[in-house]
Amino acid sequence: MVMVESQDVPASHVDAVALYQRTIRDLLDDISATQAAGIQRAADGLGQVILAGGVIHVFGTGHSHMLAEEVFTRAGGLAAINAVLVSSLMLHESALGSSDVERLLGLGELIAQQSGLRPGDGAIIISNAGINDVPVQFALEARERGLFSVGITSVASSQELASRHRIGRKLLDVVDVVLDNRAPSGDVALSLGGEDRWQVGAVSTITGCMLINSVMVGIAERLQRSGIAQPPILISSKLPGAEEHNLAITAKYRDRVAHL
Repeated sequence: MVMVESQDVPASHVDAVALYQRTIRDLLDDISATQAAGIQRAADGLGQVILAGGVIHVFGTGHSHMLAEEVFTRAGGLAAINAVLVSSLMLHESALGSSDVERLLGLGELIAQQSGLRPGDGAIIISNAGINDVPVQFALEARERGLFSVGITSVASSQELASRHRIGRKLLDVVDVVLDNRAPSGDVALSLGGEDRWQVGAVSTITGCMLINSVMVGIAERLQRSGIAQPPILISSKLPGAEEHNLAITAKYRDRVAHL
C-alpha cells in the first residue's frame, strides 16, 4: 500500500498547479486501490439500514460539514439522508470559533440527542483528524444507540496526533467502518519551495467527496438489486416532473430529516 504524501515543489518550479492536480489524481487512484473493501462494507451496512426503513445521519464539523451537505437532497442522491448541520460547528458564524466549539465537552451528546438517532439507523461521521471531542463523542453516541457507523478520516493524520477526546478516543476507534481519505499530514498537497510556511493545496474535501459518493452509489446498487419498487432516489429539480417526484420520495422521511 503506497501512501501519497505532500510534494516539495522547488522554487524554480513554474507549474505547481499541474503538480497539485497530478497529486490529487494519484490520491484518488490510491483510494480506489486501498479503500474498495471498506466502501463495500459501508454500502452493505447502510444499504440494509435503508431497506429496513431507517435513515442515515451524516455529520461533520468545520470544512467536513460540506460532505454532509454534499449528499443531502442531491440530484441522484438518496432521500433517506439526514444532514446534521450545527451552525456553531460550521464556518459562516465564526470560522475560528468553530474550532473551539468542536472541543466542547457534552456537545456531542447534545447533538446526538437532538438529531433523532434511532436503533437501526446509520451514521457517517466526517473528521479529517478525528481527534476532537464532538465528532468522536457523536460517533460513540451513535454506537451506543445501535447505529451502524462509518467514519471518513485521515488515518495518517489521526495516528500522528494526540486525541482531544475526554478519554482519549479517536474517530477511527469508535466506528464500524473506517474510510481513509488518504490526506497527508496537515491536509495539504504541496510545499512550495520546499518550505513549511508555503504549504498549500487542500486535499480532504476532494477525496472525502469521492469516498462518500462512492458509498452512496454502492447503497443505490444494493437497493436496485433488492428489487424495491420505488427507490428513494432524488432527481434534478431542473427535470420535468421533478417536483412531484421528489415530494413523493421525501414524504416518507419528513419526520426524520431535519432540514427538508
